[in-house]
Amino acid sequence: MRTRQQLMNWLSAWKGERKGAALVEFALVLPVFLLLIFGGLEMGRAVMVKHILEEAARAGCRVASMQGATTNDVKSVVNQALEKAGLAGYQIAVSPSPPRLAEHLDAVSVTITVPHSEVAWLPSPRFMGNKSLAGVCIMPAVRDAGDDNGDVGDPPSKKNDPPSKKNKKSGGKKNKKSKKKKSSSDDDDDGGSDDDDDD
Repeated sequence: MRTRQQLMNWLSAWKGERKGAALVEFALVLPVFLLLIFGGLEMGRAVMVKHILEEAARAGCRVASMQGATTNDVKSVVNQALEKAGLAGYQIAVSPSPPRLAEHLDAVSVTITVPHSEVAWLPSPRFMGNKSLAGVCIMPAVRDAGDDNGDVGDPPSKKNDPPSKKNKKSGGKKNKKSKKKKSSSDDDDDGGSDDDDDD
């Protein structure tokens, strides 16, 4: 009986010590665990917003690269894209402004920036802090021939080019050869008829 009682006392004492150790371990692991969770949420939100900004900048840059586009046209497309995504507090920069000033194949860029604090899910982000997120897109401007800016369109095709001197010479030589062949064939015909007459 004494042995059993001593064993029970030892087990109860060990359980009590184990509970205290578990509390200490939990207190040590909890900060790291929370850090990973909230850090993953904050960084994931930043990556998602950056992707949205890049897509909106690409849509606005497509409009800016067209002929006769204005800054208001670009901002209107960007605003529609970001309103659907539920973003606010952003700024839009178009270069050149207005984009119709760009000549053919000149670079046209649209840049959208927003503070991370405006789009963060957490009330007080710690990793990103006061940093800003940006989406940038650059495309070449496309202008038609006869544009107001004096842009040059596609070069004329080779079919419409006037014949060169070499082509004229080669054509003349071919015509002379064909004439000689015709004259020789006529002579042969005449010779053949004379032979028939002699017979």
